[in-house]
Amino acid sequence: MKTFRLAALSVAVATLMSTTAIAGPVPLTNAGFEAPIAAPYVYTPTGAGIGWTFSGGAGVSRNGTAWGGTAYEGTQFAFLQVGMSADPFGGGGSWMSQAFSLATAGTVDLDFQMALRAGYRTGQQVAVYLDGNMIGSSFAATSTSWTAVSVALGALGAGSHTLALAGLGDFATFGDTSAFIDAVALRTTAITVPEPATGALLLGALGIAGFALRRGRKG
Repeated sequence: MKTFRLAALSVAVATLMSTTAIAGPVPLTNAGFEAPIAAPYVYTPTGAGIGWTFSGGAGVSRNGTAWGGTAYEGTQFAFLQVGMSADPFGGGGSWMSQAFSLATAGTVDLDFQMALRAGYRTGQQVAVYLDGNMIGSSFAATSTSWTAVSVALGALGAGSHTLALAGLGDFATFGDTSAFIDAVALRTTAITVPEPATGALLLGALGIAGFALRRGRKG
């Protein structure tokens, strides 16, 4: 009987000590690049609802334009044309960025779809940056079919962060090559800790467990 009670107490203590993981999406504005644009395609679009900041050879295209692409979802997609491997955010860079906010700290993962512009040489690389720092290695656009890319951004604190996707192609080597981007998504797993009241219960449970052990030894 004593063994059973101690086992039950152990389960209760473990339950009180455990944390809870809550997964969910992180809001992004215009994650599928469907905001209206004034022409079949446009470099560095701006305006209400765009959400992203574009620079250099980055922009948005509709389906069936001279870019030759078809969106993964909807009727529009982003493109990253060539870029700069040495300094992707320099004057000749090709990138797009957007700030996002986390209500609580947690681990964050990035998903997006990528494709190579048809009729152009492979060689365009796409790098993921978080708060100005490159995450892992770049990703090569090698297929004209949409390909899913997933990137672990790691543990982030609550508050504002900036996500950027940059083209790292070398024009001298690969020519006018480009990568298409669509369906960008962020998801977070927030870790919750026990409330103060739960902590008090935990201390009480530990006291009871200690008392039971002492009585068991005396018996």
